Amino acid sequence: MKLILEQWRHFINENYKAAHTHEEIVSAVDRALQILELSNNKNLRIFMIEIAVTESGFNSKGLSSSYDSHVENPFQLMGPAINSTQTTWKLKTLRRRVEKNAKMTNPWSSQTVQEIRSNAVMGAIAATMYIIHRSQPRASVSEGETTDLNVPDTISGRAKLWDDYYNTRTDEAGTVQTYITKNTV
Repeated sequence: MKLILEQWRHFINENYKAAHTHEEIVSAVDRALQILELSNNKNLRIFMIEIAVTESGFNSKGLSSSYDSHVENPFQLMGPAINSTQTTWKLKTLRRRVEKNAKMTNPWSSQTVQEIRSNAVMGAIAATMYIIHRSQPRASVSEGETTDLNVPDTISGRAKLWDDYYNTRTDEAGTVQTYITKNTV
């Protein structure tokens, strides 16, 4: 029975096109946090990697024991979420950090949604800025400040944070339990 389930998962996963390895996503998160000057927040790093696994992780061999690949736009951000990272006043310090540390030719606010979605590092930057924006509705990040985003150190706490501030209500499969299950294989 287990072999049949694994073969079925492999058949289903043939429809997914692996755009990124899991290692590439981990590197993208690390680079994004470095650019945003948030590398010291270890729980944020874990959280951003778990978001990518939850949103787009799959096993290219159809196995359910691990995730080795991610689809294009691994953080599954839509246009309005990306646009909010480009325009909201409270993220202006983080946008300046992006422009300074990533040595971008064009400012963050000029990047297209497609450019951000197709680049794993830019997607990780946008996802990080978005979760900070959504979970801190009245606070802005000041110059020299890392962030007061208090990411829980338990998977159930991070799953709740994801469910409350990142996942959309139209995603019926996106539950706290799904988050926990996908990140504990």
